[in-house]
Amino acid sequence: MIVTVTPNPSVDRTYRVAALRPGTLHRATGVTAEASGKGVNVSRVLHRLGVPTRAVVTAGGREGRLLSELLTVAGLSDAVAVPVAGGTRVNVTIVTAGGEPTKVNEPGVALTAAEATRLVTMAGAVLGGAARTHRPWLAVCGSLPAGTDPALLGELVGVARTAGAPVAVDASGAALLSAVDHKADLVKPNRDELSELAGHRVDTMSAAFAAAREVRARTGGTVLLSLGGDGALLLTPAGAWHGLARAIVPVNTTGAGDALLAGYLAGDADDDPAERLASAIAVATSACLSPSTADLPERLVDPATVRVVPLRGV
Repeated sequence: MIVTVTPNPSVDRTYRVAALRPGTLHRATGVTAEASGKGVNVSRVLHRLGVPTRAVVTAGGREGRLLSELLTVAGLSDAVAVPVAGGTRVNVTIVTAGGEPTKVNEPGVALTAAEATRLVTMAGAVLGGAARTHRPWLAVCGSLPAGTDPALLGELVGVARTAGAPVAVDASGAALLSAVDHKADLVKPNRDELSELAGHRVDTMSAAFAAAREVRARTGGTVLLSLGGDGALLLTPAGAWHGLARAIVPVNTTGAGDALLAGYLAGDADDDPAERLASAIAVATSACLSPSTADLPERLVDPATVRVVPLRGV
C-alpha cells in the first residue's frame, strides 16, 4: 500500500490546439479536466498498475468539490479530502501537435497552521490503517501552497517514522530541502530541483551524478533523479545506476516524473535495483505516450528495452 499526500492538488484543464501563437485567438480542438497534483498522479498510475494506493489531498471551494468528483472518475474513490478554506487551484496546460506543452500553474492558497495539522493527522491515520494489513510507503508529493510553512514536510516525515513506514518525497525548494534535512528515505528531484539543492547548474551527467551523491550522503537513503530525455539516475546505499529508454516520440510529457516515482514504488524492496529502475523508467516512458497527464496507455513499454548501466563512485 502506498499512501500519497498532496498538500497542493489541482484540477488540471488541458486544451489542445493546432499551434500556439501568443497574442492571437485559439480554438481548442479538445478540452479535458482531471484531478491532479503530483501525489494524485502517483496514485493514479499505481492504481493503473494494480498496486494498492490511497490518496490524501486538501480540497476547498467549488474546485475542491470538482476535485473529489474527478478523483472518483480516476478510480481513486477512497481518496481522503482534508477540508481547507482556500479554493483548490486550477492548472492549465496547452498542448500543440508535435510541440512541448505550455503550462500555467496557480500557486494555491497557503495552509493555515490548523489546516496543516489536520493534513498531518489524516495522513497519519490513513498510514496507520494501512500498516495493519500492508507494509506501506508514505509518498509526499508536489509543491506546497505559496506561503505554507515548509516545516510541514518534516512533520509528515515524522508521521511516517511513527508508523514504521519509509517515506518518499517529490517536492521542490524549501520543502525538498526540509525533506533532505529530515533524511527522507527516498527523494526524487528533477534536474532543476537538484540544481537548486546543489547551488549550481547540473547540466552534465557527471555534474548530476556528483550532486545526487551529495544528496544521498546527506539523507543516507535513496535518490531517484529524473533527467527527462536523458533517463534517470538511481543512487542507493548499495550502488548507483543510470537508465535510459529507447527514443520515442512523446505525446505528452507532463506527469512523466510522477509516473517514474510510481513505477519505482510499485517495485519490491527485494527487487534488483537495476531491474527496479528499468521498470520505473518503462512506466515513465509509457506515460509520455498517453495524451492524459500521468496516465498510461493500454500497452506499456517493456522494461527489457530500457538500458541500465552501473555507475561507480557512490
